Parts: sequence; C-alpha cells; structure tokens
Amino acid sequence: MGLLDGLYRVLMRRNSVYVTFVVAGAFFGERVVDNGVHKLWDYCNVGMIICECTEDLRMSHEAEMLKVVSKGQQRVGKTYDSME
Repeated sequence: MGLLDGLYRVLMRRNSVYVTFVVAGAFFGERVVDNGVHKLWDYCNVGMIICECTEDLRMSHEAEMLKVVSKGQQRVGKTYDSME
C-alpha cells in the first residue's frame, strides 16, 4: 500500500494536480498510440502507399533523364572535337 499511498499524496490529493496529470497523460498517450499505429500501417503497407510509388517513379524518371543528358553531352563533345 505504500506505493498507492504515495501516488495518492503526489497526484490525487489536489484537484489541479490530478487534472493536469490526466490531461498530460492523455496528450502523451495519444501521441504514443498515434505513432505506433502509423508505424504499424507503414509496416503492413510497404510498397502500396502512393507516396512511395510516386517517389519511385520520380527517381526512375530522373535516372532516365540523367542517361539522356549524359548521352547528349557525349555527342556534343564528339561534335566539338570533330569541328576542331
């Protein structure tokens, strides 16, 4: 009973302290549950979330554009070399 008596004296004896403890506990508890649900959702839906798909498409498009640009630079370099 020592633990329960200590909790009562610290948290529940004054109404203002008790209400503050409940509100703060609800706020932080909600944050913990929200983060946990988001992590679980992301874990279960890997590869199915639209932002991941668009990111993959954007990265593949950028890679293709880099290939085209690098080929263009090689061609331009050859034409400049052939002009000299």
